[in-house]
Order: sequence, then C-alpha cells, then structure tokens
Amino acid sequence: MKRWETWIYAACILVANTGLVTGAVATWGYYYPDRVIAGEFYRLLTHPFVHVSAYHLLLDGSAFLMLYAMLKESSLARRTLYLLGTHIGCLIGVTFVLPLHDSIGYAGLSGIAHGLMAIWALECLQSKERDTVVVGWITFGIVLGKALYEAFSSQMLFSFMHNSLIGQPISVSHLSGILGGVLSFGLLQWQRTKGPARNKLDNLGSKCAPYLAAPD
Repeated sequence: MKRWETWIYAACILVANTGLVTGAVATWGYYYPDRVIAGEFYRLLTHPFVHVSAYHLLLDGSAFLMLYAMLKESSLARRTLYLLGTHIGCLIGVTFVLPLHDSIGYAGLSGIAHGLMAIWALECLQSKERDTVVVGWITFGIVLGKALYEAFSSQMLFSFMHNSLIGQPISVSHLSGILGGVLSFGLLQWQRTKGPARNKLDNLGSKCAPYLAAPD
C-alpha cells in the first residue's frame, strides 16, 4: 500500500468495525434510505466501511484495498473521483431495490470493489502491450458477466461459500458499482483528452492567423 491514502481507508474500515470483536454489528452505519431521508445523512458515507461479520470484512476489505492499490491512475484527485463514481452508482442501484428486500440495510465494499476492478480493466485497455490489453478484456468480461448474472438472478455467484456470513447481499450493487465506475472513468478520460485537443486547435489557429489576416 504505497499510496498514503490507502492507509487512511484501511484505518477507517478497521475503526468502523471494532464492534465485531465483541460480536456487535455496526448497524449504526448501515444505509437505510428512510433514515437518510429523516436526516441521518452520515449513512451515505459510513455504509461502505461497516460490515456484517469478520469474514465479510476480510473479504470486502482486502479486495477493495488490493484493487485500489492496483489502479494505474497517478492522480489522487482522479482516484478519489473513481471511488465517488462507483459509490454513487452503488447507492442508486441499491436504493431502487432495497424495498424488495424486506427493508434490510446495505453495508460493505463489494459494489465499490467491483467498480474498481472494471476501472482497472479499462486502464489495461489503454496499454500499448498486447498481453495487457488481453488481460483487460478478459477481466472486464468476467466482472461484468458475473455482475449481470447476479443482478438478473438475484443470487450471488458464490453464495454457497458464504452461507450467512455476508448477511443478505444486494446483488444489484455489483452491477451498479461497475456502471458507476465505467461512467466516471469515461468522463475523466474525456476531460483529459479535451485539454490537449483544445491546445492543438489553438496552436493551429495561431499558425494560420498570419495567412488569414486581411491585407492592408
């Protein structure tokens, strides 16, 4: 974890789940749309950090930290916007389907982690190395296919391995996290390429200006 902010995320995850040591689940941080509407806005930020069990924490936390560390983006601001995009995507998807799940809350980092995996795959597609591009396509296909299956079947792909250790998963969160990640990646790449294109047009204009000037 060579990026300093990764340690901050890791610390937040550990602190938010200290209650798991005594078996106390941190429902104080779960995302409940009705409670957010009632004024508990902090739940919009706390729900990714809190987890149902130590197993859920280990599974989600390790995946999130590893995938975040793997991002090729060098800008902290852009990495933060990637997280924000996947987070917002998760929230939108979960908000729509939570009423269908007996009003249970939502917690965990799996949706954001799926979004980060999709972003990493898209970064690989920008490589000039053929093998890296192939890995990017394979990774993106696997994570998107997994999320689509889970969203439309309402079942987690490896649910038989987890039993009740991850609570009652909201399967659409993975797909919505990916969509949020892809959208944020696309917008930031468009913004990045817009600047050089504008500079090229400005340079072209300055070169052509003497020839377009009206004669005396």
